[in-house]
Amino acid sequence: MGSTQDRHPIGHHPPAAGWYPDAQVAGQIRYFDGRSWTQHTAPAIRSLDVANAAAAPKTKRQTGLWIMVGVTAALVALVFALRVANLGSDDGAAGDTAAQAPAAEAPAVVEEQAAESADESPAEPEAPAASGLTLAQQNAVERARGYLDVSSFTRDTLLDALLYKGFSQSEAEAALAAVGY
Repeated sequence: MGSTQDRHPIGHHPPAAGWYPDAQVAGQIRYFDGRSWTQHTAPAIRSLDVANAAAAPKTKRQTGLWIMVGVTAALVALVFALRVANLGSDDGAAGDTAAQAPAAEAPAVVEEQAAESADESPAEPEAPAASGLTLAQQNAVERARGYLDVSSFTRDTLLDALLYKGFSQSEAEAALAAVGY
């Protein structure tokens, strides 16, 4: 080794042991053991660049990608919040747990309560009310009117909403006719 290899690389205090760029051969690194340079060398790999990558400024492409990820996450959160708010508003106040019973069971529960109060057997078919609608159809009408009080609907969208809530096709159709759709 030459005389420059034997001296400490920086001033009077030797650096910590480790791999450093070789002053004699470009593109090569040499190991310093804390006291002197050793014979151990290796090709210089961009590992120093990788270690400094975190400190490097982000490219426009990286920044744009993070912006898209953030916007997408915000939209997903917004859609989720709106769905939760919509589900809570269908049955009354969002904090009212009794009103948040599964919608598919709501018509049956009302029918059972009406049958019990009239001392009818639940197995008997429903007798049409004075309006000519069964109790389930009347429940569908109430649900449809509740939807229309909040927003406007096309016929198909209102039909889909009633079917989603557990009403049968005939109950939903009767409700649409009763509300003028």
